[in-house]
Amino acid sequence: KKLSMDYKETSEMVQAVNSSIVDILCQGDSIALPGFGTFSTIKEDETITRDLSTSRKILLPPHISIKFQSSAVLRKNI
Repeated sequence: KKLSMDYKETSEMVQAVNSSIVDILCQGDSIALPGFGTFSTIKEDETITRDLSTSRKILLPPHISIKFQSSAVLRKNI
């Protein structure tokens, strides 16, 4: 279904939704968008990995990653 909004209005709306999702994830919460999926954060411990080009071991510091789980409706429609 097409919206009768121009590019500027659509861009502002998408930016507002994006900012809201980022704010919620920065607080450590998860957000579920019905019919689309769920965004959540995961705290990952430090790990040792290997640089494939030089074969040197690298220590990756602890960090927070974003996880996305698509909804059944989205998976069904794709």
